[in-house]
Amino acid sequence: YYTNSRQRIFKEIAYSSQGQYYYSPSPDKVEESADRIFKQLTSPVEYRLKADWIQTERMSGFVEVRFEEGAEKKAAKNVELILDASNSMWGQIQGKAKIAVAKEVLEQIINGLPDEMNVGLRLYGHRFGLNDNRACQDTELVTPIGLIDKKQLTDAVDAITPRGKTPLVYSVLEGIRDFKGLKGGTIVLISDGVE
Repeated sequence: YYTNSRQRIFKEIAYSSQGQYYYSPSPDKVEESADRIFKQLTSPVEYRLKADWIQTERMSGFVEVRFEEGAEKKAAKNVELILDASNSMWGQIQGKAKIAVAKEVLEQIINGLPDEMNVGLRLYGHRFGLNDNRACQDTELVTPIGLIDKKQLTDAVDAITPRGKTPLVYSVLEGIRDFKGLKGGTIVLISDGVE
């Protein structure tokens, strides 16, 4: 890994976890990546059905699919947004702070998500300064994964002030725990990749 570029390492991590990686070195590319992420989060989902066969009189066949009452609630997608709020997000992309670009894009994505989606928000690097011993594990689930509350999420994003270090891996590992009791889901990680 030491001979690989940062981009290559992130790509390999994403692909090995069946995820995707987007590199966005300009505001236009950030918008393009955000559009692709949004389409992925709101695209149709493949469902696998298990059929119970009941022997009946042989006749012309047909298939009828019945869903249990309330099954549509179980089918809601579970998504956790993880946002880098470390000090490096004050860096600029073509004269605009990375955190400002990230906030704009994230708010656009949140406001466009379906109302039946389950969404959570985790931040890292936002509470403790660079010299604070707690900065290496500074990650917080500010909104647990649940039925989307767009105002709560956008208010939380708007209030972010980047401060500390970049505990990216630690945050993702903690993020996996946030899905406990849920049937899978998706993590969307937004970072400038300094770690």
